Amino acid sequence: MELTPLSSEAEAIPNFKVPKSTLPPDDGKRQNKDVERISDPATMGHFAFQSETGNTSKDTLNNRAQQLIDKLNEKRKKDATLLAEFKKSLEDQAASAYSTVEQGMVQMYEKNSKIVQEKVQELFAVLDRIDKQEEELHRFRNALGMLYSDVREP
Repeated sequence: MELTPLSSEAEAIPNFKVPKSTLPPDDGKRQNKDVERISDPATMGHFAFQSETGNTSKDTLNNRAQQLIDKLNEKRKKDATLLAEFKKSLEDQAASAYSTVEQGMVQMYEKNSKIVQEKVQELFAVLDRIDKQEEELHRFRNALGMLYSDVREP
């Protein structure tokens, strides 16, 4: 009897084995009705095993242990399914949040792009004026230089 892992995500879950040697020998000395309650928090199931001589054999105990293991495996499969659904839900929410942030950034870029474009145009206009003033200054210097040389030569 072995618990099987559900998927690669469930590899951390140990495999359980119920060795036959762990069952008490049926030597006939247990004449009283001995009832053991087993409550496994993983399965939340309650089973009563009666170990009255003649009524319960090792095979019956093994079958009941296998039933517990099977129920545990079923619950693990359900847990794995729930985890997969939860993961998918988180991925969808993350994708939605990313899309919202991306759209906000694009809108902000468009808004800022207009402002930046206006500022760049103003900058180029100022640079053009500076170029024109530098050319005018250069012409004035040349004219002043010629006037100075004319005044000095007489």
